[in-house]
Amino acid sequence: MVADGGQAVLIRNIIYKCGRHGVLVDGGESTASMLSNDIMKCGTGTGRESCVMVSGGGRCRMAGNSVHNGFGAGIVIDACAAVVLTRNAVHTNAGVGLHVTSGARPQVLDNVFRAGGA
Repeated sequence: MVADGGQAVLIRNIIYKCGRHGVLVDGGESTASMLSNDIMKCGTGTGRESCVMVSGGGRCRMAGNSVHNGFGAGIVIDACAAVVLTRNAVHTNAGVGLHVTSGARPQVLDNVFRAGGA
């Protein structure tokens, strides 16, 4: 979790079975850069749990990640979050691949979303 103004750079990690969220970026001054990570089997399938969640005005850049086999949504971008998604593969999640709530304005470029839930 990156919160309360924290900053993180995640490169080539395996993030596996992490409970409610595999990666959570929360808070207006919180930033994360994620490159070439494998994020899988996160969430419990209840509520808005996901492999990746950016909320509360958090900022995140994701490129070249694989987000898959989650028990909820692949990626959730909550109100006021600033997110850039480029060349990610989001697939085979129980929920939708990408859930964008009111007020969020992500940039979504050259990604593949497939085989997600309802």
